[in-house]
Amino acid sequence: MIDKSVYDVSSYLAYHPGGAILLNSMGGKDATAQFMDRGHSEFAISIRDNMKIGDIEDGPIPEECKSNLKVQKVENIPYVSYEELKTHDKKEDLWVEIDGLVYDLSNFAVEHPGGPQILVNRAGKIASEGFKYCFILDS
Repeated sequence: MIDKSVYDVSSYLAYHPGGAILLNSMGGKDATAQFMDRGHSEFAISIRDNMKIGDIEDGPIPEECKSNLKVQKVENIPYVSYEELKTHDKKEDLWVEIDGLVYDLSNFAVEHPGGPQILVNRAGKIASEGFKYCFILDS
C-alpha cells in the first residue's frame, strides 16, 4: 500500500532495481514512507500506477469483506480465554481474535496474499487493528 492505494507488484518482482526481497518485505504493509524516501522518477511512478488494483477505505471491516475472508471461526467453543488464544501461536496452529471473534487461520496462512509471516506475527494475539482495512477494488 502506498498512500492508501493497493498495488499488485508480483509481475514486477524480477525487474525491480532494488530487488524482489525489498518489495516482498513490504507486502501487506504501508510502504508510503519507503516509496517516497527513494525519490522515484516519474517513470517509476507510472510503472507503479499501472499496477494499482484498488484503494483502502478507513473504518471497520465491512460485512461483505468479512464474508470474503478465507478463515474459520473456532466452532463449538463458547468462550476462548486470552490464555487459550495465546497457546495457538504457530503457523500450523494459528488463531487470532478479530473484533471479539476467534478465527483459526492455520490453513489460510500459506494462502495469505501478504505471505504467512504477517499472520504468524499476530498468531495467538488480538489482531483487530491489522484487519481494520478493506480493499475496494477498481472495476
